[in-house]
Amino acid sequence: MPDDETAWQIGLAPTLRALYVAGEGNGRTLYEVAHQLRMAADLFASHPSDEGEKPHALKRIPVAVTRERTPAVLRDIAAYVEEWNRTEKLTTRPGLHELRYRFPRLQQVLTIYFGQDGLAYEGEMEGTSEQEGVRMWINDVHPNCVWKLPGAVAECYEALTLFTDEDSLDRFLTRLNMGSGYMPWLEFLPMFAQECINHMREHHPSRESLILP
Repeated sequence: MPDDETAWQIGLAPTLRALYVAGEGNGRTLYEVAHQLRMAADLFASHPSDEGEKPHALKRIPVAVTRERTPAVLRDIAAYVEEWNRTEKLTTRPGLHELRYRFPRLQQVLTIYFGQDGLAYEGEMEGTSEQEGVRMWINDVHPNCVWKLPGAVAECYEALTLFTDEDSLDRFLTRLNMGSGYMPWLEFLPMFAQECINHMREHHPSRESLILP
């Protein structure tokens, strides 16, 4: 992480916009993110050098250019996150980095199952149709579908809403190494969503899978 405040503010802008949008959709709020940053700062402060046994979390958190300043930089970032100007998200066109935060489920599924080196092209899925591949993923998720499928369906329609033509969908999703087999995205995403909905209707009807008054 840069020591200079101006440098890390510029670098953080897309991530903060993405986190703010995710927070509106029941993801972590910016206040929760700030709290986690302060926890990381405390960890670094208690382990100021590379010597000795360190918590595993420290191996996954970047340090400042001047390592000794890492706790201070993290606390400065935490304060900035809490006070971040929300209007910035309305005046800046989102780019690839922040848009990828909107599709965590699809990015996992369409990379592992339908990406360039995904299961759709080798092993047990070889020779299956895209529809059969989606059903195979659903079977792998089952019986935890109530936690996984609704969000994946929402991401399908969010992608179709954001990218309204085949070229835009392809340019964005393939940049993230997602794949749709041999189907056009405009056909694949509605099919994917409908397979999830069909499975929920058949195997997880709301009266049995949800607690309703």
